[in-house]
Amino acid sequence: MPVVHACRAAHISRSTYYRWKNGPKREARPKAPAWNALVPEQRRQVLEVSEERPEWPPRQIAWHLTDGGQFISESSAYRILKAAGKIPPRPDEPRPAGPEYTEKPKHVHDQWQSDFTDFFIPSWGWYHDGGVLDDRSRFLLHHDLRPCEKADDAIELFDGAVAFAQRTHGYAARRIVFDHGKCFEAYSTKAYLSAANIHPIHARSHHPQTVGKLERLHRTMKETVNLHVYGNPWKLREAIDQFYHFYNYERYHEALGNVTPADVYFGRAEVILERRRQIRTRTMEERRRRHEASKKDSRTLTNQDESSTLRSGLNQERSVYVEGPSSVSLP
Repeated sequence: MPVVHACRAAHISRSTYYRWKNGPKREARPKAPAWNALVPEQRRQVLEVSEERPEWPPRQIAWHLTDGGQFISESSAYRILKAAGKIPPRPDEPRPAGPEYTEKPKHVHDQWQSDFTDFFIPSWGWYHDGGVLDDRSRFLLHHDLRPCEKADDAIELFDGAVAFAQRTHGYAARRIVFDHGKCFEAYSTKAYLSAANIHPIHARSHHPQTVGKLERLHRTMKETVNLHVYGNPWKLREAIDQFYHFYNYERYHEALGNVTPADVYFGRAEVILERRRQIRTRTMEERRRRHEASKKDSRTLTNQDESSTLRSGLNQERSVYVEGPSSVSLP
């Protein structure tokens, strides 16, 4: 009976039949490490940095080590940390982000974003931290923690951002995006922006993705700052200042090519990215040479073992032992 008919009669699949017929699969031979595989010392470096800075994600660790002179990819750092049990489960996003900008800012101070976020301090009530973010570099220009969220607060916030931009670049943005908060729609706020030659752009109602960069920054900041309860606004302001300094000058930003916002804002990004490309090229060449040398040594040892085995066999064939007081070796 053909196999197909037999399988139908027995109500089993053909793959099951051939699995039964061929028996258990032989274990696959272990694969040799890839030419660009990390050495144990590099894996230890990833784990050591993770122990020193447990709040750093794999991307931060990878580019920190790359800037130190040895290229390690983000995926490799992620796999090492995940195997060590240092990657916590990621919570589900509450909702997807909206469509991205069709006309993205190409230069620093092309466009700004501004918004307020709220904090509750026991015995003090609600406080509001406002910020102004450069849309191109993601650099937070200025922020301030205030007890109110009125037009005067927004004006002082914008004035601080303009003063910082004038000190660093000599000019400010011509556009600023914010939502429909009352402090942003007030007449005095619009008058200030008009005098500063800054065009206001209001986000669509119930669409926070328009100021998504600053909204996401506020969320990341609050995930860190809200781990503690602060007894007064000064302690909270100090914690926020520390986070924003880390964000601006130390935290690698994936959307910027894994450089810090300060690197883009002050024009250092291209030099750093070019240096990283050179480090990557040099590291890959070193790994390839190490891999080729390892393969060559392995082939040499194999050939030596085969030669010694062959010589041993020939010697055994040539040696003939005769029973008696002595042995005679015949050619």
